[in-house]
Amino acid sequence: MCRTAYSHLRNIRSLKPYLTHKALLTVTHAFITSRINYCNSLLYCVSDYNIRRLQKIQNCAARIITNTKRYDNITQVLRKLHWSPVRYRIQYKILLIIYKAITGMTPDYLCSLTSTKTSARSLRSSKQIVLHILASKLKSYGNRSFSVTGPVLWNRLLESATSAKTMNHSKSLLKTYIFHVAFNLYVLFYDIALL
Repeated sequence: MCRTAYSHLRNIRSLKPYLTHKALLTVTHAFITSRINYCNSLLYCVSDYNIRRLQKIQNCAARIITNTKRYDNITQVLRKLHWSPVRYRIQYKILLIIYKAITGMTPDYLCSLTSTKTSARSLRSSKQIVLHILASKLKSYGNRSFSVTGPVLWNRLLESATSAKTMNHSKSLLKTYIFHVAFNLYVLFYDIALL
């Protein structure tokens, strides 16, 4: 995947003088971002080495689009492009699948892997959907399973990020939440969510 992505990046770099900025973004999303996002929920808990390899691809694409030099800080460039880092894109995909499973938009086998906790008492957190985390037998592979990682990530969300009524609203809230967590803007997101 990395080899193919770098091949596409070389082609994009050579075509860059002939493309408008909008066309350059479109080509980059079509050939690079789509590869990074494809089935990336399977990459949760892979080694840091492999995540760094994918992150380097995204960084290279961002440098091509913004004319950033090789040794300049890439974090601000990603933030300006509004691109979440690869690790957080993976979490976003898992959270989106969890939302679909909770609302019954996924096949039965995925819906059966998520179950909500119910409280007998009326608490302030009763409005928030809290998922039951299954115990895994294998620490290395069991903790990477969807039935464990999905509820763990979901339960970490703020109530405002889980309160969406529609799919589009959920995508928007989750993307905003992930973006703000990735770039340490957590408090700002919390303030925006309360408005």
